[in-house]
Amino acid sequence: MRSQVKKKGVPTTYLNKDELKSFLSKEKFSLGWRWRYIFPHLKSKKEARNVIDMLISPVRNLNKLRNKREQKLVSNFLNNNKVKLSLTTSPTRLPKITAVLATLDLSNVHSINIVLPERYGKNKEKYKKIPEQILNFPKTKIIRIKTDLGPITKILPTITRSRNKKDIVISIDDDIAYPLGFINELIYQKITKHKNAAITMGTSMNFYGDINGMKKSWPQKKQRRPFVDLVEGWSSVLYSKNIVNAPCMKKISKLSTECRLSDDFVISYVLSLSKVKKVIINNRFAFDPYPYDYGGEGDALHAGRDLDGKPKKFVKHDDTINFIKYEKCLQAIQEYVKEIKKGKKKAGPCFKRKTSKRR
Repeated sequence: MRSQVKKKGVPTTYLNKDELKSFLSKEKFSLGWRWRYIFPHLKSKKEARNVIDMLISPVRNLNKLRNKREQKLVSNFLNNNKVKLSLTTSPTRLPKITAVLATLDLSNVHSINIVLPERYGKNKEKYKKIPEQILNFPKTKIIRIKTDLGPITKILPTITRSRNKKDIVISIDDDIAYPLGFINELIYQKITKHKNAAITMGTSMNFYGDINGMKKSWPQKKQRRPFVDLVEGWSSVLYSKNIVNAPCMKKISKLSTECRLSDDFVISYVLSLSKVKKVIINNRFAFDPYPYDYGGEGDALHAGRDLDGKPKKFVKHDDTINFIKYEKCLQAIQEYVKEIKKGKKKAGPCFKRKTSKRR
């Protein structure tokens, strides 16, 4: 059995008997079924091992919780509200996203919303025909929007179109292998412990001290424990409509090119502006996911040229460009606030006129 699984390109060293059987199965949601979608997009044996770590990670069973109170809360919520996943992608990446979808446990998911603008990016690229394997993938739903909102496209249209304000919306990226148990865990944490919070997972980078102006201009300065100033989209974020000021996020993202390309920063800024708590979960069910190697290729947002237009050395998964974008986006927000205080701009959906200081 182990040799049969090896022929599928699966490193088998630490797989148990049940896992080996599952890799040989073609049944929907078996490891073998998932592997069919993943294997064509892998670059190395090392990457295969990392992805398998995601696939065999534990999953919290939301139908068999030990705590009766928690079981009742979760059951009642899921019976009356929906859980939606949401993502966007480029025309180049579109055929590859089944490698992401195949790492997801969809047992409590209502739909996977794939949000695609009519034309993508500054070059106004058209999407070719949606691949059949995406259209036929369980629970996928294609949502087309007129205007490309930038990376924030992955979340805003799904939130604004949700009629039920309590529905859970979980954003995912188009180049990440996720721990199989993370969806159930984020759902569990939201319902039982963090009702009014935005929830992410893994470990947070130290953004707060590394971006000029953050200490002075960041809306929330006290509620920073556990440490998560910025929710990072690559590691997935859970929202509900009732905690998201979508018009404000849309407004801030349009202030500059840097803001348009800085969805994590804009989302986190508006959540802080609305005094929404941001929580990070790091346990055996929800931990740092694995970025696929194809996500570090030349079509990555951090590739190509710096914001000043000059060529830059391409380094896979390098966050340097993000810090530059975030700083410039914060400057654009500061200028916007100044214009409001001077009465040159309308307060809009983000700020009230009372932000002006009285002398």
